[in-house]
Amino acid sequence: MTFSDGERSWTITYLLRNDQERNDDRWRMDDIQDVRGMLLTDVLRK
Repeated sequence: MTFSDGERSWTITYLLRNDQERNDDRWRMDDIQDVRGMLLTDVLRK
């Protein structure tokens, strides 16, 4: 997904996984990754 404030834009990738625990077709957001490859889970660990 690409966001913009009119002057700048940035891209965030949502990493999804199939929620097999519920044994259905729903997907769950597993992580978020910025354009540099940094994962939100890694940022929060620090």
